Amino acid sequence: MITYQGMFNITGRVKSILETTWQIKEAVDPLPGKVQEKTLQCQGTIFTLFNHADQKVEIIKKDDKDQVTSKVEYIYNENDQLLELKNISPQSGEFDTNARYYYENGRLNRTEFFLEDYGLASIDIPVFNDKGAIVASESYNTKGEIGRTTFYEDDEKGNLVLIKTFHGKDKPNEEVWLEYDEQNRKVRQICINHDGCCPWNKTVFLYNENQDEAEEIRYYPSGEVYIHQINEYDYDEQGNWVEKRSYDNRVLKVKVMREIAYLPVN
Repeated sequence: MITYQGMFNITGRVKSILETTWQIKEAVDPLPGKVQEKTLQCQGTIFTLFNHADQKVEIIKKDDKDQVTSKVEYIYNENDQLLELKNISPQSGEFDTNARYYYENGRLNRTEFFLEDYGLASIDIPVFNDKGAIVASESYNTKGEIGRTTFYEDDEKGNLVLIKTFHGKDKPNEEVWLEYDEQNRKVRQICINHDGCCPWNKTVFLYNENQDEAEEIRYYPSGEVYIHQINEYDYDEQGNWVEKRSYDNRVLKVKVMREIAYLPVN
Protein backbone atom coordinates (compact mmCIF):
# COMPACT_ATOMS: atom_id res chain seq x y z
CA MET A 1 0.00 0.00 0.00
CA ILE A 2 1.32 3.44 -0.93
CA THR A 3 0.93 6.00 1.85
CA TYR A 4 0.94 9.61 0.80
CA GLN A 5 3.85 10.46 3.09
CA GLY A 6 5.69 7.13 2.95
CA MET A 7 6.19 7.46 -0.79
CA PHE A 8 8.38 10.52 -0.13
CA ASN A 9 10.55 8.87 2.57
CA ILE A 10 9.92 11.59 5.13
CA THR A 11 9.04 11.47 8.82
CA GLY A 12 6.97 13.69 11.08
CA ARG A 13 3.83 15.74 10.41
CA VAL A 14 4.98 17.51 7.26
CA LYS A 15 2.95 20.36 5.78
CA SER A 16 5.05 21.22 2.74
CA ILE A 17 8.45 20.79 1.10
CA LEU A 18 10.17 23.30 -1.17
CA GLU A 19 13.09 21.82 -3.13
CA THR A 20 15.49 24.01 -5.08
CA THR A 21 17.92 22.27 -7.42
CA TRP A 22 21.26 23.84 -8.29
CA GLN A 23 23.54 22.52 -11.01
CA ILE A 24 27.28 23.00 -10.63
CA LYS A 25 28.69 24.72 -13.70
CA GLU A 26 32.39 24.93 -14.51
CA ALA A 27 33.72 27.91 -16.44
CA VAL A 28 35.94 26.94 -19.37
CA ASP A 29 39.38 28.57 -19.14
CA PRO A 30 41.63 28.29 -22.24
CA LEU A 31 44.82 28.89 -20.26
CA PRO A 32 46.59 25.74 -19.07
CA GLY A 33 47.04 25.35 -15.34
CA LYS A 34 44.28 27.81 -14.50
CA VAL A 35 41.71 26.68 -11.91
CA GLN A 36 38.25 26.45 -13.39
CA GLU A 37 35.62 28.58 -11.68
CA LYS A 38 32.54 26.75 -10.42
CA THR A 39 29.18 28.47 -10.20
CA LEU A 40 25.71 27.40 -9.06
CA GLN A 41 22.96 27.61 -11.65
CA CYS A 42 19.37 27.22 -10.48
CA GLN A 43 17.52 24.49 -12.38
CA GLY A 44 14.12 25.14 -10.83
CA THR A 45 11.99 24.27 -7.82
CA ILE A 46 9.56 21.57 -6.72
CA PHE A 47 6.88 22.53 -4.19
CA THR A 48 5.02 19.68 -2.47
CA LEU A 49 1.95 20.47 -0.36
CA PHE A 50 0.43 17.80 1.90
CA ASN A 51 -3.29 18.49 2.36
CA HIS A 52 -4.00 16.14 5.26
CA ALA A 53 -7.66 17.14 5.62
CA ASP A 54 -8.52 16.29 2.01
CA GLN A 55 -6.06 13.37 1.66
CA LYS A 56 -4.34 15.14 -1.24
CA VAL A 57 -0.79 15.90 -2.31
CA GLU A 58 0.02 18.66 -4.81
CA ILE A 59 3.39 18.90 -6.56
CA ILE A 60 4.23 22.04 -8.56
CA LYS A 61 7.41 22.25 -10.63
CA LYS A 62 8.90 25.54 -11.81
CA ASP A 63 11.84 26.27 -14.08
CA ASP A 64 14.77 28.59 -13.40
CA LYS A 65 12.60 31.56 -14.47
CA ASP A 66 9.96 30.70 -11.84
CA GLN A 67 7.48 29.61 -14.52
CA VAL A 68 5.23 26.64 -13.75
CA THR A 69 6.16 23.69 -15.97
CA SER A 70 3.95 21.00 -14.47
CA LYS A 71 1.46 20.32 -11.71
CA VAL A 72 0.48 16.92 -10.36
CA GLU A 73 -2.23 16.05 -7.83
CA TYR A 74 -2.47 12.79 -5.89
CA ILE A 75 -5.81 12.07 -4.20
CA TYR A 76 -6.12 9.26 -1.62
CA ASN A 77 -8.97 7.52 0.17
CA GLU A 78 -9.30 7.04 3.93
CA ASN A 79 -7.12 3.92 3.67
CA ASP A 80 -4.28 5.90 2.04
CA GLN A 81 -4.90 4.15 -1.28
CA LEU A 82 -4.35 6.26 -4.39
CA LEU A 83 -7.65 7.20 -6.07
CA GLU A 84 -6.59 9.72 -8.69
CA LEU A 85 -3.41 11.06 -10.22
CA LYS A 86 -3.89 14.24 -12.24
CA ASN A 87 -1.25 15.75 -14.55
CA ILE A 88 -2.45 19.33 -14.99
CA SER A 89 -1.29 21.44 -17.93
CA PRO A 90 -0.03 24.88 -16.77
CA GLN A 91 -1.12 26.38 -20.10
CA SER A 92 -4.69 25.11 -20.52
CA GLY A 93 -5.56 23.96 -17.01
CA GLU A 94 -6.77 20.68 -18.49
CA PHE A 95 -5.34 17.43 -17.27
CA ASP A 96 -4.64 13.77 -17.90
CA THR A 97 -5.96 11.49 -15.19
CA ASN A 98 -5.24 8.03 -13.84
CA ALA A 99 -8.27 6.90 -11.83
CA ARG A 100 -8.16 3.82 -9.62
CA TYR A 101 -11.20 1.83 -8.48
CA TYR A 102 -11.27 -0.67 -5.62
CA TYR A 103 -13.49 -3.51 -4.42
CA GLU A 104 -15.10 -3.28 -0.97
CA ASN A 105 -12.32 -5.45 0.47
CA GLY A 106 -9.74 -2.88 -0.67
CA ARG A 107 -8.40 -4.91 -3.60
CA LEU A 108 -7.67 -2.92 -6.76
CA ASN A 109 -10.34 -3.39 -9.43
CA ARG A 110 -8.97 -1.39 -12.38
CA THR A 111 -7.09 1.74 -13.41
CA GLU A 112 -8.54 4.01 -16.10
CA PHE A 113 -6.34 6.42 -18.07
CA PHE A 114 -7.88 9.60 -19.47
CA LEU A 115 -6.06 11.96 -21.86
CA GLU A 116 -6.72 15.70 -22.08
CA ASP A 117 -7.81 15.81 -25.74
CA TYR A 118 -9.03 12.24 -26.10
CA GLY A 119 -11.00 11.06 -23.10
CA LEU A 120 -10.74 7.47 -21.93
CA ALA A 121 -7.61 6.03 -23.55
CA SER A 122 -6.99 2.70 -21.84
CA ILE A 123 -7.88 0.49 -18.89
CA ASP A 124 -5.51 -1.63 -16.83
CA ILE A 125 -6.97 -4.76 -15.24
CA PRO A 126 -4.94 -6.46 -12.48
CA VAL A 127 -4.71 -10.24 -12.15
CA PHE A 128 -4.39 -11.72 -8.64
CA ASN A 129 -3.14 -15.03 -7.33
CA ASP A 130 -4.72 -17.09 -4.52
CA LYS A 131 -2.86 -15.04 -1.88
CA GLY A 132 -4.26 -11.74 -3.16
CA ALA A 133 -1.03 -10.50 -4.72
CA ILE A 134 -1.02 -8.87 -8.17
CA VAL A 135 0.77 -11.20 -10.60
CA ALA A 136 -0.12 -9.48 -13.88
CA SER A 137 -1.70 -6.39 -15.40
CA GLU A 138 -3.50 -6.31 -18.75
CA SER A 139 -3.90 -3.02 -20.59
CA TYR A 140 -6.83 -2.63 -22.99
CA ASN A 141 -7.72 0.15 -25.42
CA THR A 142 -11.24 1.54 -25.80
CA LYS A 143 -12.04 -1.16 -28.39
CA GLY A 144 -11.33 -3.88 -25.86
CA GLU A 145 -8.10 -4.90 -27.58
CA ILE A 146 -5.19 -5.82 -25.36
CA GLY A 147 -2.12 -3.71 -26.03
CA ARG A 148 0.25 -4.55 -23.20
CA THR A 149 0.61 -7.30 -20.63
CA THR A 150 2.90 -7.01 -17.62
CA PHE A 151 3.77 -9.94 -15.34
CA TYR A 152 5.05 -9.57 -11.77
CA GLU A 153 6.81 -11.94 -9.40
CA ASP A 154 7.38 -11.43 -5.66
CA ASP A 155 9.76 -13.11 -3.26
CA GLU A 156 8.64 -14.77 -0.02
CA LYS A 157 8.77 -11.39 1.77
CA GLY A 158 6.48 -9.74 -0.76
CA ASN A 159 9.21 -7.76 -2.53
CA LEU A 160 8.80 -7.32 -6.26
CA VAL A 161 11.65 -9.25 -7.91
CA LEU A 162 10.67 -9.55 -11.59
CA ILE A 163 8.72 -7.46 -14.10
CA LYS A 164 8.13 -8.69 -17.65
CA THR A 165 6.38 -6.46 -20.19
CA PHE A 166 4.92 -7.72 -23.46
CA HIS A 167 3.56 -5.57 -26.30
CA GLY A 168 1.67 -8.20 -28.28
CA LYS A 169 4.72 -10.42 -28.71
CA ASP A 170 5.65 -13.93 -27.65
CA LYS A 171 8.89 -12.62 -26.14
CA PRO A 172 8.98 -9.76 -23.60
CA ASN A 173 10.00 -6.30 -24.73
CA GLU A 174 11.58 -5.63 -21.35
CA GLU A 175 12.55 -7.59 -18.25
CA VAL A 176 13.49 -5.98 -14.93
CA TRP A 177 15.07 -8.10 -12.19
CA LEU A 178 15.25 -6.69 -8.65
CA GLU A 179 17.24 -7.77 -5.59
CA TYR A 180 16.86 -6.67 -1.95
CA ASP A 181 18.92 -6.75 1.23
CA GLU A 182 17.81 -8.04 4.65
CA GLN A 183 16.08 -4.71 5.33
CA ASN A 184 14.00 -5.07 2.14
CA ARG A 185 15.84 -2.21 0.43
CA LYS A 186 16.38 -2.47 -3.31
CA VAL A 187 20.10 -3.04 -3.85
CA ARG A 188 20.31 -4.21 -7.47
CA GLN A 189 18.28 -3.78 -10.63
CA ILE A 190 19.00 -5.56 -13.90
CA CYS A 191 17.20 -4.30 -16.99
CA ILE A 192 17.09 -6.38 -20.16
CA ASN A 193 15.60 -4.30 -22.97
CA HIS A 194 15.00 -6.49 -25.99
CA ASP A 195 14.33 -3.41 -28.15
CA GLY A 196 17.92 -2.28 -27.58
CA CYS A 197 17.16 1.25 -26.35
CA CYS A 198 18.59 0.99 -22.81
CA PRO A 199 22.26 2.13 -22.51
CA TRP A 200 22.92 0.09 -19.35
CA ASN A 201 21.61 -3.13 -17.91
CA LYS A 202 22.56 -3.11 -14.24
CA THR A 203 22.21 -0.60 -11.40
CA VAL A 204 23.50 -1.07 -7.84
CA PHE A 205 22.13 0.93 -4.88
CA LEU A 206 23.79 1.58 -1.51
CA TYR A 207 22.17 3.31 1.49
CA ASN A 208 23.25 5.30 4.53
CA GLU A 209 22.08 4.84 8.12
CA ASN A 210 19.07 7.14 7.47
CA GLN A 211 17.82 4.80 4.71
CA ASP A 212 18.55 7.39 2.01
CA GLU A 213 20.31 6.40 -1.20
CA ALA A 214 24.05 6.98 -0.71
CA GLU A 215 25.34 5.57 -3.99
CA GLU A 216 23.96 4.58 -7.38
CA ILE A 217 26.24 2.77 -9.80
CA ARG A 218 25.09 2.12 -13.38
CA TYR A 219 26.90 -0.30 -15.62
CA TYR A 220 27.12 -0.85 -19.36
CA PRO A 221 26.30 -4.38 -20.58
CA SER A 222 30.08 -4.91 -20.87
CA GLY A 223 30.43 -4.38 -17.10
CA GLU A 224 32.12 -0.98 -17.43
CA VAL A 225 30.82 1.72 -15.08
CA TYR A 226 28.52 4.17 -16.88
CA ILE A 227 27.74 6.49 -13.95
CA HIS A 228 28.80 6.33 -10.31
CA GLN A 229 26.67 8.78 -8.35
CA ILE A 230 27.44 9.45 -4.69
CA ASN A 231 24.98 11.36 -2.51
CA GLU A 232 25.79 13.24 0.70
CA TYR A 233 23.08 14.62 3.02
CA ASP A 234 22.54 17.09 5.82
CA TYR A 235 19.54 16.42 8.11
CA ASP A 236 17.20 18.39 10.35
CA GLU A 237 16.12 17.42 13.88
CA GLN A 238 13.25 15.31 12.47
CA GLY A 239 15.68 13.14 10.53
CA ASN A 240 14.64 14.45 7.11
CA TRP A 241 17.36 15.63 4.76
CA VAL A 242 17.53 19.36 4.00
CA GLU A 243 20.54 19.38 1.69
CA LYS A 244 21.64 16.75 -0.81
CA ARG A 245 24.90 16.89 -2.77
CA SER A 246 25.28 14.54 -5.74
CA TYR A 247 28.63 13.61 -7.25
CA ASP A 248 28.95 11.94 -10.67
CA ASN A 249 32.21 10.03 -10.98
CA ARG A 250 33.44 11.91 -7.84
CA VAL A 251 32.72 15.39 -9.28
CA LEU A 252 30.08 17.53 -7.56
CA LYS A 253 27.31 18.06 -10.10
CA VAL A 254 24.02 18.83 -8.32
CA LYS A 255 22.96 20.35 -5.02
CA VAL A 256 19.37 20.20 -3.77
CA MET A 257 18.16 22.40 -0.90
CA ARG A 258 14.98 21.54 1.01
CA GLU A 259 12.80 23.83 3.10
CA ILE A 260 10.43 21.62 5.14
CA ALA A 261 7.44 23.09 6.99
CA TYR A 262 5.94 20.97 9.78
CA LEU A 263 2.47 21.00 11.28
CA PRO A 264 2.25 21.98 14.95
CA VAL A 265 2.33 19.16 17.48
CA ASN A 266 -1.07 18.65 19.10
